[in-house]
Amino acid sequence: MTIKKVFFLLLTLFLLIFFAMPVFAADENNAIQFIAHRGFSSRAPENTLAAFRLAGEARFQGCEFDIHPTADNHWVVMHDMTLLRTTNGVGPLSAYSLDALKAFKITSGNHVDNYPDERIPTIEEALDVCAAYHMKPFVELKAGTQRQLHELATLVKDREDSENVVFISYFPTLLQQLKAELPNNSMFLVVVQANRLSIDLCRNLDLDGISFNYIFTPPWIISSIQKAGLIPCAWTVNHAYDMKKLKEKGVQFMTCNVNIQEAVTANGPDTTGEIILYYLKQIIAVSSGIFAL
Repeated sequence: MTIKKVFFLLLTLFLLIFFAMPVFAADENNAIQFIAHRGFSSRAPENTLAAFRLAGEARFQGCEFDIHPTADNHWVVMHDMTLLRTTNGVGPLSAYSLDALKAFKITSGNHVDNYPDERIPTIEEALDVCAAYHMKPFVELKAGTQRQLHELATLVKDREDSENVVFISYFPTLLQQLKAELPNNSMFLVVVQANRLSIDLCRNLDLDGISFNYIFTPPWIISSIQKAGLIPCAWTVNHAYDMKKLKEKGVQFMTCNVNIQEAVTANGPDTTGEIILYYLKQIIAVSSGIFAL
């Protein structure tokens, strides 16, 4: 092992220990906001009305889902650009009209046999379920022309709960265009690893937050996000100990696949396995941050 590698190893361990402590005081008055990833996708097929209803029944505070435009400029809920993985259809979603897409059934996903009649939802249907259960919608934009985004903005403006809708995307230009039409709606940039560049980009575009993979985002960047006046949202968080530690760092929004809300605030002991797994993830996060400098 070279001296350089030893130096970086020791530096990583030092930063891991140092930054394992809270880096930004959590506001005890702000409860964690749990966001169901593609609905309650561990209990029902992802991005279906069944998954959204189950998320509401489980009292998730938010519900995340993905949207794409159709060939006739409607918006439907699906993660992939193509139909093959989750439906009995084939080909790109954008090649079909809304009526054609509604003819397909959801044929893949967790516990799909319990939901034989699920179809591809429209954004209106998804937002209606969120409103019925008082969940904040986190709508991930995958694509869209300027005209399609304008029609999306019009659709949202016409709703009584319009300003409750949060838009998220990997594509800052989509958020920028939508923000111009929906200035009162929150917009979050989605990244795998948050860093100084993504923070500066959000501030320059007047975005509101960053949704990041917490395994690859070092603790000092989480602190920098908050100090920049941006809202941090961590994904995908599925372990109680991880959620507790992220809360200590001031992260209020967490996207997850499972319902472990009670475990986060429980006073019982944490398992050794969860603690070890968390610090292994912290090593990855700190190492990623160092080599990204």
